[in-house]
Amino acid sequence: MFLKHELTVTDDEGDQDGCSEPPGETSQGLQLPQTSADDFYLASQPQENSAQEEEIVTMTFIFVTKYLANGGSVRLICAFFLIGRSTSYNFVAETCHVLKIILSPLVLRCPSEPAHWLSIAARYVYLWNHPHCGGSSDATHIWIIRPPHGGSLFRNYKGFNSIILMTLSDADRRITWYCVGDYGYLSDSSAYSVSSLCRKLENNQLGFPGPRPLPGTNEVVPQVILADAIFPLSKNVMKPYGKHRPLTRREKIYNYCHSRGRMPVECQYGGLQEKWHILDQPLGFDLSVTNDLVVALVALHNFIINSNHPELPTFEPTQPNDEPMEVENYECRLSAGDIRERFADYFNVGGPGYLPWVERRIR
Repeated sequence: MFLKHELTVTDDEGDQDGCSEPPGETSQGLQLPQTSADDFYLASQPQENSAQEEEIVTMTFIFVTKYLANGGSVRLICAFFLIGRSTSYNFVAETCHVLKIILSPLVLRCPSEPAHWLSIAARYVYLWNHPHCGGSSDATHIWIIRPPHGGSLFRNYKGFNSIILMTLSDADRRITWYCVGDYGYLSDSSAYSVSSLCRKLENNQLGFPGPRPLPGTNEVVPQVILADAIFPLSKNVMKPYGKHRPLTRREKIYNYCHSRGRMPVECQYGGLQEKWHILDQPLGFDLSVTNDLVVALVALHNFIINSNHPELPTFEPTQPNDEPMEVENYECRLSAGDIRERFADYFNVGGPGYLPWVERRIR
């Protein structure tokens, strides 16, 4: 097919954990560029093609995006475009692979410098009133048809076969890290514990800025990620107070502010499901094609947000001749539980982050 043979791009097969890195680049100085439609068009166009070949490539892309957006019966969309069913499956597989190796490196870059994470934290304060937040993380199950000899590995607790998509979202619902392909039987916490995000957090390899005082206080706490209650609590991962016992009003206020800070990742999954109705039905492709398809949808998600909101901040890598950002060093010896207590003090009555209207929202 034209999409595969005309593009001379190498792709490393392997783990779908983390964000893509272009050949020749390291994990340092990654950025989330403001990619326009023209940039992607120029990057994906084969060189010295005839007008007929370019038209075939364009129509193939239109066919695949229409199928991903509408879902439904393959037979109906094949009849609409007057192509065979096997040809349509080839189009989907090749186009999603091309989106993965060309578009995803442009729009799916994991921040790696303190300035990048501070930029995300500033947007979280502005939009969601949560300080020191580097993102919100969660996982969702992608519905699939059980592969041959898959056994019960893909059977999740909801009763259907799936693979897990786990992401980290910034304040504007853009995905800054993803992991796709884990077995559906795993819990969210198990999938997180074997992910590169957990490993890099534990080894301090994400480029997080050092601990800093909460706004308006002298309480020094680190940068954190907001996670669901099933995730393990750690110094860089905050989760709400458990409901195994009656919660105090102070804990309820913190849980509300925590849940409000997790709205971007929840809205991100809702946006994926709303835009791409292919996710409303079980995916019957090979697992490699399914993984490519999910990565393509994630990349298109970021691409659409960047195209619709060009005013959003970007993560520009530090150049060798740039002056390093001066950050005052603080030391934080608090445990994970004590860090959550400091955030609870910040959001409650008497704290700088107290919002009076929150009192009306909690039960």
